[in-house]
Amino acid sequence: METAINKALMGIIEPVSGLNFVESGLITSLSIKDKQLRIIIEKPHGHDNDLAAEREKITQALTKIKGIDRVSILVTTH
Repeated sequence: METAINKALMGIIEPVSGLNFVESGLITSLSIKDKQLRIIIEKPHGHDNDLAAEREKITQALTKIKGIDRVSILVTTH
């Protein structure tokens, strides 16, 4: 499942860096429990984009993976 998750995240570009979410290093935590995937994204201080469109893309891509029914994404600033 980890490979499928990484593949899905590699298909979504973080708009400020222009890198995909795996390469950008913004995902600091990823855990799955009871078919719910929880992700923490830490965006740099001064990063004004709330990543709403990207969060929706991530959710859509990851809920297509067998064994994931829900995706919860928390965006914080570090």
